Amino acid sequence: MTEVTIGSRQGKRQKGEQRRGTCVYCGKEGPITRDHVVPQTLFLVKDEQMLTVPSCSECQQEKARGERDLRNYCNLEIGGSMHPDAEAHLGKMIDSANVRARNGMRKALQAAEEVILVDEADNEVGRALDVDFSTDRMLKSLEFVFRGLYYAAVGQRLPDDSPVEVTVVPWAIFPSFMRTIGAMRQEAPAVKGDLVAWWSRLGPLDAGAETTAWVLCVNDGVGFFGTTGEMAIIERRRKEEDVAKAPAVREGPRRVRVPRAPDGRLLIPRQ
Repeated sequence: MTEVTIGSRQGKRQKGEQRRGTCVYCGKEGPITRDHVVPQTLFLVKDEQMLTVPSCSECQQEKARGERDLRNYCNLEIGGSMHPDAEAHLGKMIDSANVRARNGMRKALQAAEEVILVDEADNEVGRALDVDFSTDRMLKSLEFVFRGLYYAAVGQRLPDDSPVEVTVVPWAIFPSFMRTIGAMRQEAPAVKGDLVAWWSRLGPLDAGAETTAWVLCVNDGVGFFGTTGEMAIIERRRKEEDVAKAPAVREGPRRVRVPRAPDGRLLIPRQ
């Protein structure tokens, strides 16, 4: 396992004594354990070199509340559903030992609405299901993820008063977004599993050390854009403006534009 640690070296612990230190996420001093920055629940087979950071139990519990939501979202979302592991994940969701989670997933699938997939000329090329999915807990967990990635890259905690903003990259622009940010990456992305998760820091940005931008990709088809510091404030304002401009009522089935792969073919999901 690859572990990132902070603070000075401490004396040898007695057998059974819990390690103490500083939580990367909240800065609290006290008992700490290693937390996987990128949630293990995303992987059917665990990668041997997972990124871990020291954190307190309270932060781990809060981060964990949305990790299952993140897994479900990334395997149900159109882009993520095309990953080879998605079908096995879906089976685990439906057959979950957690009765509440299992029933919730089945109700969500039963209530899903059909959407029309279209090409650039608005011609129908297929159909898909639109699952009504609450992303609040998932986005909160991803804030922890980007704080962890910041620490691993910079070597120090992101200050508590520095905002973190997480944006879901729409599937319709996912390939073009990834091509655009490819030229902005500071280094080659860190890849875990069979493209189950990879991430990269973007920049450099003409701002202070607290201002960073990241891309996290799950299942090679679901993108998350993470920002900190001034970039987070700018991104938050942009999203608020987009919400204000959005139409209040949608008539008829939603039409979703299908993106194209680098070779020009339409990325139509399996039926």
